[in-house]
Amino acid sequence: MNNIVKNVLCMVICFIFDSVLTHFLPFDFAKSGWMMIPCVGLMMFSILCMYSKDSRKLAFATMVAAYYAILYADSLAFYVLIYGLITYYAKFYHYRVPESYLTDILFVVSTVFLQEIMIYLLMKGIGLTQLSMMRYMVYRMMPTLFLNLWLSLPVVYLYRRLMSKGEEHEYQH
Repeated sequence: MNNIVKNVLCMVICFIFDSVLTHFLPFDFAKSGWMMIPCVGLMMFSILCMYSKDSRKLAFATMVAAYYAILYADSLAFYVLIYGLITYYAKFYHYRVPESYLTDILFVVSTVFLQEIMIYLLMKGIGLTQLSMMRYMVYRMMPTLFLNLWLSLPVVYLYRRLMSKGEEHEYQH
């Protein structure tokens, strides 16, 4: 199967899994309680970008971000910017850190952290939230990071077992 088709199909499945999982997690619309946001799609996207040798990573990032923004979010340009930045972050990270399960898990969790920081800054900047940074960290960021730390274990495992089967990475000999 064509690599880009395989990646897009994988991303669609991950975003559907995110949607299903969201219904079973605490979500407080008043933003006064705990919120856990699964980011399986973001984590799979970041690991696909990190190991992809395709020169069209930015086009893939724009396509995935537009899909996510149209179906799940309300600000198209913002998610295109986030996913584009993650593409460059993945390239930077990939060439400076040795390949292992632990570094992959740290990478995908750090992308979730960066996205959460950028979302808070956007919400604060346009006046969408009155939450202080500390309250945001306690009620949304920390539970989201904790959940996604656990979700990153199967994401990295599945990528290494299913997606990279037969592909040679730069660090393998």
